[in-house]
This record gives sequence, structure tokens and C-alpha cells, in this order.
Amino acid sequence: MALMKSVLAVSASVVVSLGLVACGDNANSGQGGHSAYEREGDFAKGNPNAPLTLVEYASVACGHCATFHEDAMPGVEEQIEAGNVRFVFREMLTGQPQVAAAGFMLAHCAGEDKYFDMVDILFDQQRAIFEAGQRGAMRQQLSTIARSVGFSEAEFEACLTNQEILDEITNNNKRSSDDGITGTPSFVVNGKTLSFTRMEGQDTPVFALDDEPILIDGAPLTYTFNAEDWSRVLAHLAAEQQG
Repeated sequence: MALMKSVLAVSASVVVSLGLVACGDNANSGQGGHSAYEREGDFAKGNPNAPLTLVEYASVACGHCATFHEDAMPGVEEQIEAGNVRFVFREMLTGQPQVAAAGFMLAHCAGEDKYFDMVDILFDQQRAIFEAGQRGAMRQQLSTIARSVGFSEAEFEACLTNQEILDEITNNNKRSSDDGITGTPSFVVNGKTLSFTRMEGQDTPVFALDDEPILIDGAPLTYTFNAEDWSRVLAHLAAEQQG
């Protein structure tokens, strides 16, 4: 399969043709059970009985996704720890699809308990991975990352030649496209799109659910990737959900 050959030669080229953007559904993790908004194969963490299920569609090869995880994710984690949010991550092959596929293959191979740890590392190291690619050394950079979490070189090689895992990731990609997701990162809360909209008289976009502005104490909140803002919005939505 051409894509498998591309993954094996990830240091040689970073451009492949994979069609539409896509989502990842992988083994369930986190606390026992799952929320009503999850589906088989999702990776998730947090209380499955939390009032909110936040689904993120993202790619480890997407620059905006890396920014979100660096700047805003600490606020999401705060609400996960508070029991307000069940967090679901769905893989997409946006940005540099070949890099995303290889990264997600490593996350799958890391195992259910270390999946999110590997995803975090891939976001943290995204710039280094891309810079290594410019030097023709992307494969070596990925190998270094894999060894840092306990992979042997043989396990690294076996992971990136695992057709079954690659097929799962490309199928996740298709399911994401079928969900109507057209860009990353994208967010859905309890089945509604969490994004931004513009209000009359407002110069900046504001947080919105299905294009309806989210009002906190009667006022909208400017849409940002700021951790405090995300924590505040999610806490507000959780309180509303609980009545």
C-alpha cells in the first residue's frame, strides 16, 4: 500500500494524498464506562458521567492544534479534574498527513494507558519534528521520541509497519469526514459545535454553541485559546447542564 510505504519512509517525504480531513476512533481509555456521546474506539479520559462530553477533532501535525494543546488544554484539564468534562479525542490527518499518520501509529502502539502521554509529546515536539523533516531526519526524530517512552528500535519499526493500525487510523479519518468536520481543531460539546461567532457591535469573535453566543453573567466572552477562558466556558456550560 502506497501510504504504508510513505510511513516507512517518513523522513524522506512529508506529502501524501489522503483525501479529506478525518477523525480517529481508537480504544477507550480513562475511567470505566463511557458517555452517551462516545462511540466504539474513542480515546477518552475523565468521568464518563460528567455533565459535559467535549470531543476534539485534531491532528498531531496541525499547528493550530498544537497551539490549542499548549495554551488552552490546561483549562480543559482543570475541568476534567473537577469532574465537569469527559474529554474525547478523535484523530484527524490534517496538516502533514504522513506525519500525522506516523504519530498516531506511535500513540496506538504506546498502549491505551499511554496514548494521551504520547499525543502530548507529539504536540510538544511538533516543531522539532517538522524541523527534522526539513533536514531529512524526521524518521530519526520520531524514533527518538518513541525511545523516550520505552520503545525499542525493533518496536518502533514494527509499529510503523503495522498495516492493521494504519488501516484503523485511515478509517478514523473517513469517519471524521463523515461527521462533517472540515478543519482542525474542531470541538463538539454534548453534540453541539463549540466554536465562535460574531455579534453585531462586537469587533472580535465570541464563544458560541451552534453559532449561538455563550453568555456568562449576561455577557459574551471573546474566543481565544486561553486556558482560563476555556475553563470558564466549560464550567459555565456544565453548571447550565446541571440546572
